[in-house]
Amino acid sequence: MQPENIAEYLNAEYGLATPIGISRIHKGRATNYLVSDAYGGKYIFKKYQSELNIDSILAAAEATAFLADNGFPCEKFVAVKNGKSVVQNINCITALIPYISGQILPPDKAVLKMRELGRLLGICHALLSRRHIAGARAMNGFMESDLSASLTSSRALLAQVQQRECGEAFKTCDYLSAKIAMLERLGPRLAASLQSLPKHHIHGDFYCEHVVWLDDLSAVAGVIDITGMLGYQEWEIFRCFAQSRFGPETTAKDFNMDGFAEYIAGYLEGNPLFPGENIAKTLDAYLLHLLGSNYGIRQYLVSTQPDDKDAYLRFGFWRAEMALWLANEYDALSRKLSLIQ
Repeated sequence: MQPENIAEYLNAEYGLATPIGISRIHKGRATNYLVSDAYGGKYIFKKYQSELNIDSILAAAEATAFLADNGFPCEKFVAVKNGKSVVQNINCITALIPYISGQILPPDKAVLKMRELGRLLGICHALLSRRHIAGARAMNGFMESDLSASLTSSRALLAQVQQRECGEAFKTCDYLSAKIAMLERLGPRLAASLQSLPKHHIHGDFYCEHVVWLDDLSAVAGVIDITGMLGYQEWEIFRCFAQSRFGPETTAKDFNMDGFAEYIAGYLEGNPLFPGENIAKTLDAYLLHLLGSNYGIRQYLVSTQPDDKDAYLRFGFWRAEMALWLANEYDALSRKLSLIQ
């Protein structure tokens, strides 16, 4: 869809005043455009990934609206002329969301805001735990019965990489082989610790770069990219800490748990009903997911855009290094987390 066609589309579907300014945002998996209308309104126009279905996007819109109605800082999807919040076309699914102005803090700056990030995630979880959202995407791969499929998928990916002649093939194979070995060793133990945990609707992608702050950093302006997916609060708690503290340019030598106690204290302020005995299970949930998922490396192999390929591979390597560091330090980290209530 070309910019001139997007302008016609937005005018027809949403009644946006023309002229409409459009610029591509090269970030994230969806195809996003910053849109401004003739009256100065700003929006994000999203074309979603082909693998997402209409139900999961509608669930995201419902979760976002529910949170906004309950005072959480986010913006509802804009309704089209027929009242719907999401449009399904032949080739794509689209949505329009008001743009939130402010600053997004990268991990090297977000380290100063970890308690606030924890509190905000806690509020999000506490609110969404009260809501049932039909059609929401569910996270998989956490049950003991899923381990065989995860191992089979990882071994197939390893075989695929071994046939490639590329500069990063050896390093990629080393990471995949190490992750497979760790999943075989730790997987059953991690999965067993999660069997009794309930699933709730969660943000699904909460971390520092999906939180917009006012320009003076005095308060949060809004939270973006809410999915409402059905998953473990424990997984998102640890994931947010890891991805908000350490960017994709960091390696195992940089990783540590500094600030986790302060972060989890903020989370419990926002979600006081979260069981303290489950804090140690945040590591189990995140580590099991990292060991079984090869996101980044898999996308690198199929992407045709050089810039995207590089970003995917760097993130895939970061996830592998984080998984292996957590696995190697698992016993010591588990003991530390068990002391936090």
